[in-house]
Amino acid sequence: MIKTKYISNCTQQNIEDIKIAALYFDKIDIINNVVYQIESIPDKKQNNKMNIGKITDIKYLVTEEYQKQIKVLIDEGIAVISSGEGKSEDEFWNSIYSTTKQILSKELQIIYKESNVKKDKFGKKISSQIIWMKEAKIIHCEFIGDLDIGKIMDVGFVVNYYSSLLSSLLLNISKGEQCLTSSNILNNFLKYYANNYKANEQYTELTQENINPNLIFEALKIAVPNISAFPFDELLETREKTNSELLKFRSELETFQFNLQENYTLSEIQTKSSEIVKHKLNPSLIDLKRKIEGLHLSLPRMVFENFKDPRSYIPLIGTMFGGIPAHIATLLSLGVISGTTFLDYLKTRGDIKKNGLYYLIKLNKKFG
Repeated sequence: MIKTKYISNCTQQNIEDIKIAALYFDKIDIINNVVYQIESIPDKKQNNKMNIGKITDIKYLVTEEYQKQIKVLIDEGIAVISSGEGKSEDEFWNSIYSTTKQILSKELQIIYKESNVKKDKFGKKISSQIIWMKEAKIIHCEFIGDLDIGKIMDVGFVVNYYSSLLSSLLLNISKGEQCLTSSNILNNFLKYYANNYKANEQYTELTQENINPNLIFEALKIAVPNISAFPFDELLETREKTNSELLKFRSELETFQFNLQENYTLSEIQTKSSEIVKHKLNPSLIDLKRKIEGLHLSLPRMVFENFKDPRSYIPLIGTMFGGIPAHIATLLSLGVISGTTFLDYLKTRGDIKKNGLYYLIKLNKKFG
């Protein structure tokens, strides 16, 4: 059974991502983190310093609407929703949480960029201009509300949102879990972590055994650009019908990642999966598509050549054509295609179907 932990944005805007994952993984453990919204209040015992707070709201990051949308996956046992909270008494968790806070304090521009900061005479910030990254803006609109004149803008919530997800991601990867995220912001934080913390012995390198889930996700994504229009039932039915191709695809990706490790560390495979798929895998997929197109174009040429040379005809009327397309069987029976030409055709067709990337071809034909 191929499993992964899914630590990413789980809103209506991201249903497409879980659909892609369901075309490969047998079990998807969706981590449901929590963000507490806290109102600071004066602590009279500490001279009214704002050291304590009151919880005003609790937001679960896997929204109820999202859970309704993926009900089919939950009912089929493919997706499960799990708590992502760490334990405060866990020293390792506290170390990860501390690292996350450090990363966000240094790299907030991954979430938003702030400019035109104005301060009062005491140096306290009174106004600024904030430009949100597109993904972060969507998260704010989903959980807090639209960003518009007169509307409340909660920068703190969005920062805590990504802090919570990043902590879970680092914790699970550090424990050797297979983790998938489709969030560009989280992937950018992972790149920063890999570049700035992996050399320090107290931090764990971003390593995942077996095939990296992000590599899998990026490979599938190029094959199914229009998958959002299809219901989950149709996806699962297609996956079941193409199970043999899926197994070959998994084997192909194992070999692909093994070869990658000659030039990439496992951390680089994790954080650069999109670029790797684009430059290393996609050319092979394009080449396979060309072979299929060439196979289809070769049939008219076969017919033409055999008409020019009547001696090549080998009538096969009465022969059983198991698995052969009807139009080809008819041409064979009429002797329009020679036996030798037909065997060459079969060999090429067989080689194409043995190719592990043929699964992506099948998905693209259905969902492309």
